[in-house]
Amino acid sequence: TAAPVAKETVVAEASVEIPSAPVPELIVNAPLVAVRLNAPLPDLIAVDEVELVEPIINVFCDLFAGRRDVLLLIKDRNSTKEYQQWVNKKKIKYNANIEYINEHWKSREQIITFFESVDIHCYLNYSSTWALPCIQGLKMGIPTITMAYSGPATYCNDENSILVDYSLDYVTKDIQYLTSIGCRNYFFLDGYKTNPVWAKPNINDLSNKMKWAYSNRNNLRKIYAKKAIDTANSYSWSNSVISLVSILKKWF
Repeated sequence: TAAPVAKETVVAEASVEIPSAPVPELIVNAPLVAVRLNAPLPDLIAVDEVELVEPIINVFCDLFAGRRDVLLLIKDRNSTKEYQQWVNKKKIKYNANIEYINEHWKSREQIITFFESVDIHCYLNYSSTWALPCIQGLKMGIPTITMAYSGPATYCNDENSILVDYSLDYVTKDIQYLTSIGCRNYFFLDGYKTNPVWAKPNINDLSNKMKWAYSNRNNLRKIYAKKAIDTANSYSWSNSVISLVSILKKWF
């Protein structure tokens, strides 16, 4: 059976809360997360290019503290020493099986090898134009936990992904240091007149979906792989060019 369907989103009236992580780089940097599930290797939950790693780590530690049959793999790049220390403190505090990779990959083969080694891919992002790592996971047929917001809303649904409930919070000036330079400049020049919002995952639903994914780990690919791969293929370079040419012909 498929995962429970994610609920509709709502815009929260309250302003965005400042994450409890010690450094803004926790949000700005883009790590990967994955889960490996089958013995003799430990089950693995992977996070790839994820800006919202903090809730994933917290939920993983809550669900799998002291376990060695489940591994949380975080692939990061150019992260700060403070961020790495924060992850290590969590690992020690909860006796959590977490592996941290801080390396900038330069080849397609490295990305493929990563996805081939994992069982679940987690991609949570406040807001992402396209969320390339998310659709890369779909292309590899990896069950992906994500939110149908921003980029992933274009191609993720309950048939090809495990969708997490989320709420929309207004982006306010007090958290602008967490956003990219491009977003920060846009909001500043716009004077925040657009009332920009971003998505925040429902932690309880994230926990339930991760727990559900683990309990159904032996059937996940049967449930999601074909639809995920078909979806990703529909956005291949060749198909995208055909769609773009069709649109341009309508305009000109």
